Amino acid sequence: MVEATRTGQVVGSLDISGITNQAIEGVTIDNLGNIYLVAEDSGTPNSRLFVLTTPVPEPETWAMMAAGLALLGWRARRRRGA
Repeated sequence: MVEATRTGQVVGSLDISGITNQAIEGVTIDNLGNIYLVAEDSGTPNSRLFVLTTPVPEPETWAMMAAGLALLGWRARRRRGA
């Protein structure tokens, strides 16, 4: 699966071959970035829905971002005081 802009520039890709060996019949991506795949076993009436959600940042990531913003705020305040 490939993500492209309207001008045809490829901006990302996703290899779904490792998710299932079934035939993928439908792919939907919602506005939150969740990917829904519908797969069906060949020769059987069984079908499955796979939902690939967007990754959630780890707490350490949030802490690093907060520390960086605090450092930027401290520098800006220090510059105004000088």
